[in-house]
Amino acid sequence: MKKWVVFLLGFLTGIVFTVVLSLVISSSQVTSGIAFYDKPGKTLFIQSVTVFQGLSKQTALVKESGKEDFKDQIYLLYDQENQNAFYDGQVVYSEPGKQFVIVGVYSYTTAGGMQRTVPVISK
Repeated sequence: MKKWVVFLLGFLTGIVFTVVLSLVISSSQVTSGIAFYDKPGKTLFIQSVTVFQGLSKQTALVKESGKEDFKDQIYLLYDQENQNAFYDGQVVYSEPGKQFVIVGVYSYTTAGGMQRTVPVISK
């Protein structure tokens, strides 16, 4: 009887540990690769950006709206207040009286294996 209790407790502990570990790993991936500046950097005079790859609730790779050429600058949009996930094709507007500001840099590896570093912008 004691062997079954010990087995069951060990099994349940393993499940709880796995769930907690997966939550910690998934939450750390959101800001992985982002290096924030101490002070906000350059102000961008862009009215809106278009998402071409949503990464999480708070981050997405974006381009200036109206630009279709992939030679244009790519940015990582970081919106800490966003409660909904970004989706491809979504247009995000700067708030009236505010502009997008560069707040850091984001490094990642593309599907083709290239290392890229892009500016992180915030509203």
